[in-house]
Amino acid sequence: MNDKKIAKNIKIFTLLIVLLSVIFLVGGLFLNVMIRNAGVESAKVELMNNTTLYQTQLLQQFEADFQTLNTVKVFIDFEHEGVDESLLSGLNESNRNNRFIRMSLCYSDGVIYHATLNEEIIKDKVENLPEVVQESLNKSWNGEEAVSKFYYDEQLQETVTVVSVPVYKNNKIIGVFAAYDSVNEFKAIISKNDNVNSYTHLVSSTGNFLIRSDNRINEDEATSIYNMSANYLDEAEVKKALANKQDYYATFEKNDKTYCVYFKYLDVNDWYLFNITPLYSVESDMALLVQYSTVIYMAIIAIGAPFLFYIFKMIRKNDSLMAKQAYYDNLTNLLNFSHFKHELRNLLKSDVEGYLAVLNIKNFQFINETFGEKSADNLLCFVANCMKQQSKQEELSCRENADQFIMLFKEKDLEVVKERLMHIEEQIKRFFADNKYNYDIQLSIGICKIKQTDKPVADVQWVIYNAQWAMKKAKQTNEGCIVFDEQLMKTIQIQNEIESSMQYALKNEEFKLFIQPKYDVFHDKLVGGEALVRWIRNDGTMFYPDQFIPLFEKNGFCVDLDLYMVENVCKQLRKWIDDGKMVYPISINQTKRLFYHSDYVEKLQSIFNKYQISPDLIILEVLEGLAIEDLDSFNRCIERLHAIGLKVSLDDFGSGYSSLSNLNELNVDEIKIDRGFIMSLKGNDESQETKIFKQIISLVSTLDSDVIVEGVETKEHIEILKSMNCRFAQGYFFSKPIQSSEFEKLLDIQETHK
Repeated sequence: MNDKKIAKNIKIFTLLIVLLSVIFLVGGLFLNVMIRNAGVESAKVELMNNTTLYQTQLLQQFEADFQTLNTVKVFIDFEHEGVDESLLSGLNESNRNNRFIRMSLCYSDGVIYHATLNEEIIKDKVENLPEVVQESLNKSWNGEEAVSKFYYDEQLQETVTVVSVPVYKNNKIIGVFAAYDSVNEFKAIISKNDNVNSYTHLVSSTGNFLIRSDNRINEDEATSIYNMSANYLDEAEVKKALANKQDYYATFEKNDKTYCVYFKYLDVNDWYLFNITPLYSVESDMALLVQYSTVIYMAIIAIGAPFLFYIFKMIRKNDSLMAKQAYYDNLTNLLNFSHFKHELRNLLKSDVEGYLAVLNIKNFQFINETFGEKSADNLLCFVANCMKQQSKQEELSCRENADQFIMLFKEKDLEVVKERLMHIEEQIKRFFADNKYNYDIQLSIGICKIKQTDKPVADVQWVIYNAQWAMKKAKQTNEGCIVFDEQLMKTIQIQNEIESSMQYALKNEEFKLFIQPKYDVFHDKLVGGEALVRWIRNDGTMFYPDQFIPLFEKNGFCVDLDLYMVENVCKQLRKWIDDGKMVYPISINQTKRLFYHSDYVEKLQSIFNKYQISPDLIILEVLEGLAIEDLDSFNRCIERLHAIGLKVSLDDFGSGYSSLSNLNELNVDEIKIDRGFIMSLKGNDESQETKIFKQIISLVSTLDSDVIVEGVETKEHIEILKSMNCRFAQGYFFSKPIQSSEFEKLLDIQETHK
């Protein structure tokens, strides 16, 4: 009985072992197949993602080139043929900064100028250029931003491509601006690969190699994917895909290895990225462990399954992370600026109407410093969420930079856009209220219509630039929202013209010296003058001071202009002295930037020595804002100026910066009262304005500083100043700013009545 029972149990146990072995064997084989298929799919996804990343980097390179050309072109006058030395220097500097080999200016008459790095300008005709370059330039003449095919340039002795952009004036194309990129710039991009066994090349739609990476599966020098020494491709299938501008994926075997091949359409000249990568399948330990005992096999499964699951999860996470890094802002999860432009460009190819808005958070640096970086980051994320909540289907939004966002509204009605933006701003204002802070967030918003009536096709960069300009205008004027219009367009054109012409104007003495006289009101006697600059161009047109002076303060050109005015005043004084005329001190406005130049005083002394002018004939005028910014540094500079005999005047006192308590700490020789004070007086001795004005005159007079009142325009103003015992004044009552030749007549009259 026992023997039978034991035999039966052994038989059952044996059958059970066999059954379990079969189950685990089939399960192991099935799992192995699943893992292998998953590895193939993962390798395919990784290959496609890597190739897409290369595509993004190449397109970003072209986009950066276009942006550089669009930035530089505003400084070039395409209406006047010829290239001067300053432009050559500027183009060479652009070549160096942007790694261009050559930049070219193409005019409407077919003449083209080549500015090659560190070489002389070459004048040529477009008809003499290679055909591929002519094709690219013709596209730009038709309004496109174009990229030429690669070709070997005999002059440059290397393979290059030409990027070009149209140049508009008054919505008409008047020229083309182009730059030459070395093929090595793009080869460096596709050769950057952490996987040395991956091979990435750039090919044409006909299969010809345009750029071959140093990494390659064959060492031959084939010119086409179809004439390699070992052909692993289904030629018919590849040709069909490339001809139809389709991506293509396949695998092949070589030397007992499986390789993946992928063609990715680049959307530039029908080019393709051609990538070959070994297939690294994830080998499952279970395929080997089926030979061992069931216990060990089960243990490996128990350990390996979660591990494999983790690997798959990490691969998927890595794929998602790569896409996020390529297309999205890390902090807010909005589109990044580069991908936003790409998506916007695709969207605008359809007949879409709408508005683009640029939103900037006012005083964001203050928020960052006051509430902390974490709160500032939370605010940015909050703004992004408010924009997402307000977005409709196919509307786009991105974070352009630190505190600036862009949003596309698919609305035909501007008022609807403004209402939606107002609602977004109201939501954003809740951020600090919800966090128990009493701070009112303000936005500066610029809006631009996507398609203007005079531009049938919307230009992405043009629309963004105009919306940014409107936003900056809103920020400057403290207006909440400004819509880009014709007036703003004219302002942009004027400012571009000013900045592109300022160096030429300085070199050709278009900045003219005007002088507004200063008078002793008690004796009706000339006591000096204030030098003022007027920009009168050689063609007779002029720019007004309020058009160019704020711009020069921003871009730093005021430093050169102010020293130029000092030299012009000294030159004029020298002439009058040599002619035997009586001269009086002339005051000259000086930018605050000069006060922070260590060699400022030395430059002034050099000018005085050059014209043999005594420094006591010059008074330097500075705005009160400079003095109040840093009293100690300001007074130290004043001491150095006093040491060489110069006087310093505080201009526009009372315009908004100073308090009366500051006056005692300023070592200035003269204080000019802002014209706003005298203009507010009504002649009533009992008025509040009159009482304040008297107190200021009285206080300033006790500081051993001369007092000059600006803006004197009426006889009544003169009587008021006399009643307050204020001696010096200037304004239209005496004279408007006049040319130096007219001021010379005043010197003669003064001498006659002496």
